Amino acid sequence: MMESEQPIDLEWLADLSKGQSFTTFGQSQSAKTFDFGDDGFTASLSEGNELLQLTRPDPTCGLIFVRGNYPDSAASMLARAQNQQLHEAQSNDTFGTNLVPESPETPSSPWAVSAADRKSQGWVNFRWPYAQYVLFHLDATKGFNREIGNWDTISFVKNKIFFQIHRLSLGVGSSATSDDHQDDVARARFKRGGPVRFGCPCSQNDIHRQVDTYTITNNANIVSCRSSNYRTRIEMTFSVNGILQPPTFLNPCDTAADVEWVDMTSEVEVDVRVGEPTYVVSTYAIRTEDGVEHDPSLPADLADYLGVSRGSVNMTDRLFTSLCAANYEAIEAVEFCVIGRGVEQILGVTSIPTSSSRPTSPSFSHELGEKALIGNIMTCQFVDVESAFYQIRLLAKLHRFIDSRDLKRDFLNQYLELEKIRQAYLDKLTAAIQGALAWLFATDLKPGRLLLAVHSEPSNISDGPVFERFKRCAGKRSAFSWDTTYNRGCYATMAAWYAYRACPSAFHTRFISEIIVPRLPVAYHLGMERANRDKQPTPKSNVLQWLHLSSILLLYDELGCAEYDLDIDVDEVRETQERAEKNVSRLKTNQHGGWKAHHDELDRALLLAEEMQLDRLRHSSRSYNLAVSRAKQTRQRIRDRKRTAKFLPGPKPWMAIRGLGNGPWELHSTNHEAYLRVADITNVPSARDRLFEFLLSDYSFMTSWDWADGNMVGRWWDIQPIAMICATLLDLKYEGISNSEKPFSNGLADLLTLC
Repeated sequence: MMESEQPIDLEWLADLSKGQSFTTFGQSQSAKTFDFGDDGFTASLSEGNELLQLTRPDPTCGLIFVRGNYPDSAASMLARAQNQQLHEAQSNDTFGTNLVPESPETPSSPWAVSAADRKSQGWVNFRWPYAQYVLFHLDATKGFNREIGNWDTISFVKNKIFFQIHRLSLGVGSSATSDDHQDDVARARFKRGGPVRFGCPCSQNDIHRQVDTYTITNNANIVSCRSSNYRTRIEMTFSVNGILQPPTFLNPCDTAADVEWVDMTSEVEVDVRVGEPTYVVSTYAIRTEDGVEHDPSLPADLADYLGVSRGSVNMTDRLFTSLCAANYEAIEAVEFCVIGRGVEQILGVTSIPTSSSRPTSPSFSHELGEKALIGNIMTCQFVDVESAFYQIRLLAKLHRFIDSRDLKRDFLNQYLELEKIRQAYLDKLTAAIQGALAWLFATDLKPGRLLLAVHSEPSNISDGPVFERFKRCAGKRSAFSWDTTYNRGCYATMAAWYAYRACPSAFHTRFISEIIVPRLPVAYHLGMERANRDKQPTPKSNVLQWLHLSSILLLYDELGCAEYDLDIDVDEVRETQERAEKNVSRLKTNQHGGWKAHHDELDRALLLAEEMQLDRLRHSSRSYNLAVSRAKQTRQRIRDRKRTAKFLPGPKPWMAIRGLGNGPWELHSTNHEAYLRVADITNVPSARDRLFEFLLSDYSFMTSWDWADGNMVGRWWDIQPIAMICATLLDLKYEGISNSEKPFSNGLADLLTLC
């Protein structure tokens, strides 16, 4: 091993779990991957801090991922996500950097260490995962394990690089004595790298995994593995106390041709001394062939970037704590943990920046960046416009809520005023809303492309290898199927109007004139083309078409579009909107024959109509009255829903596009969200408790427990249910009825004690 230098000054890692920026995981809940990222570069960790996936934006397929050697099925991902890997041999099909557990029979050295139970684990500012473990020595001669120190680890993404910092220290608690250690030294063995393979959203459903050619190089201890198929490489570094360590591959090779994956595993032994914490820093970065050099050094502003310093504007946890009531109960803290984590997941994970950001103009000095909102980072990495709408809706609601609160001074106000954190976060929400709407309005929202990859065109059609990959992936995209019974493009205009009414500060002059106004005629004409082809529209399709046309009229009037020379006949739009309104007024919403999935989808659309402020339509009040009436009927129908006593799944509908579930409605978290949304004040606590039974350890929610759904586990990564639930919790807080003093169920007791 190379001679060590002075340790890096990261002492705050040891006490991070006691700070204002830390939120504990609910470790008694089920878990999925811990997903986090920044600017489209994401990472997904298992409970044992092993990497399951890294992603980066890609101009051809939306994103490219690097994974280990495991199947792309949701069940395989979940099994590895829940494997803590602390008391047994580590997985051979994941990658990353982790402490290797020692065998009590054959330890690699007399003072080898392993990790035992977690002392704490949670989120730093709802975005970055942190964990602290106990280090112990496996003493086979004395027949017991002895606690000898701590292992702290934090993971984050910055400057397009995934960082993982490990702090190892000897001594129990705050002590650091040498009485029990030979020469005051222990030895830890780390695994770095692992099996890696490249892929994209289009390759996930391949029956046979594609083969690739990998080229491995080592340049100044920066190890690189290049994929021939994707013309992309992953770079890895491993440093101890600031010094890069050379790799020692277990299966060395320079080139691996026509293989599904390549083994990049190596191991490094690290000495840990009493009184001198040892810092291990590993980095992983997915690079394109753009010549960008990999800089493995830690950022100089790391504490400020992570939001752990007292004067950092990135201390999001402090802001959300200030949003609680003066004498808040534990359940309110949990609700804000859910909201904070849900929003950070949208900002850091599902927001994928595209390469089509608009350049600056003479009148404006800033860019209008476009960001596509994908619906799922692991199992279906595509854009779903309906999911994007609910994500934008949550961001707009949170912006309105934070902006309306009267924040009180806290004990950290002497270091940084809370108002500065609030303004910085509002600016972040505003930019996210603008980017998402800019992409929605600039994208060709034809029905055949709405659920496909983020991009539908190759970035450079003259580039032979890129175009070949585009053709290969385009063929695979055509094999995907989804619900085509309604026009998902309606959600784009609905999102624009919803964001405008809830967050008008996002609609500055250039955004209106260059993004929204020019695309209104296109949105109308494309919507009419779809409506004219749809000879037997579903009830949900009718409702969405009505809201889509209403949103166009509202945006036209409120944004002053009459001043622009637009290719749109407003009188024609009004007449079409009135016809759509009549179609909705004639809908029959009685749910005969038991609950079915499309009942919930229709109810959701009708409740949305109530939120759209249709009273601001200038030509008529009929739409507003219809929205209120339909919402009132829907609310009562949801309140009167009976608990399932008998379950008759019935046959699959003949010639159906998809199998509509008519199983117990209690198995779906969104149905409990709907009941919480319409519950009387006395029923809010019980409705909330039933909903929180779907809570996962990272403060997100599983979509359902319905094992009859073959993709049930895959939907656990869907962001749409999380966005819906967080928005409902915000509405209850905005209305002041969420903090009832009714007792909560015993099922939440363990979780509440963590806050």
